[in-house]
Amino acid sequence: MCGFTCRESEDECSSDEMSQSVNQEEDSDTTHYAVLKPVEDGLEIEGTCLSEISELIVGQFTDCLEVAVNSVSKELLVVDEMSVSGIEHEQVLNLNDDGERWEGDVLDDCPFGWGVLYDSENRRVYEGFRIGDVNVCYGKYYYSDIQKVEYEEEICEGKRWGRGVQYDRNGDVVIDGEWIADAELKTSITISEESTFLHSMIEELTVSDNSCNGKEWKVLEFGLMPYLRDLHIGNYCFRGVSIVTLYHAHNLERVVIGSHCFSTMDEIVMNPEMMNSHDHLFVLNECYNVRELLIGDASFREYGVCRIESDPSLEKIEFGTIEFKNSAFLFSTLLLRGMLFQSVVRC
Repeated sequence: MCGFTCRESEDECSSDEMSQSVNQEEDSDTTHYAVLKPVEDGLEIEGTCLSEISELIVGQFTDCLEVAVNSVSKELLVVDEMSVSGIEHEQVLNLNDDGERWEGDVLDDCPFGWGVLYDSENRRVYEGFRIGDVNVCYGKYYYSDIQKVEYEEEICEGKRWGRGVQYDRNGDVVIDGEWIADAELKTSITISEESTFLHSMIEELTVSDNSCNGKEWKVLEFGLMPYLRDLHIGNYCFRGVSIVTLYHAHNLERVVIGSHCFSTMDEIVMNPEMMNSHDHLFVLNECYNVRELLIGDASFREYGVCRIESDPSLEKIEFGTIEFKNSAFLFSTLLLRGMLFQSVVRC
């Protein structure tokens, strides 16, 4: 069995490098499909595929492995910093005693480039780029028993990831679109206590009531979701989060946060220390298209700072309701700067 190990330790790519790739310019030809997970200091990239379509080149960047191929000439161009000059073409490589084999590009007795993978019954199961035991970048999966294409186009770590077409057993198109982590990409996502699957392509994010209250949620920032337009958080969510930042989210249009969110207080305690809790921070900054910020009762109670600045399209802010005396941001310093409001409600 062949394997390929990415570079590690001091040569390993940083999360900052990945974040810069996600926060690409909108006019770029690059699309970054990243799976996200919560960590102590915010959201972190867990798995990622960088798809760059330019002159028929597909680039992939996953777990610090950088691969570039030409899908037309079937040429492997880049694999990390390794030399690909030693690749042998049109080779036949037996993979195991069961009879599985690889026919195509080989380096150091491992699949390394374009080729065809056959199973133990001499049936084609995959055609495309492969590094060691992993299918990468671009290829086709087959229904092995009928030798028809099941899926073709972009692949990351053996999974449907990026642009691709799924076919049924009759050859009819089932899905022609985008994929992430082997699932059809959905830009409208609802997360709950049971499901917190997040990715970088989300446009509409809904958080169900009583969700995201685990210890892993400490800081909430949305820099890895550059396409986010609508954020809707239900009641009693993110109760352990102490820092919320919405910065430079150019596509963001609306933020709605329910009641009793971002606060562990169920009853008001007039504690002087809480009234100066500047380590609890909410920031909405340079979100040029955001029009509404609506926050429910009793949210952000422990927060010491609420900073809203340089959001020129912001028309409406609501904090709590008139009927509920203990409103949001109870102990906060409120900073509003660089905006023109048509309507502001502060209860």
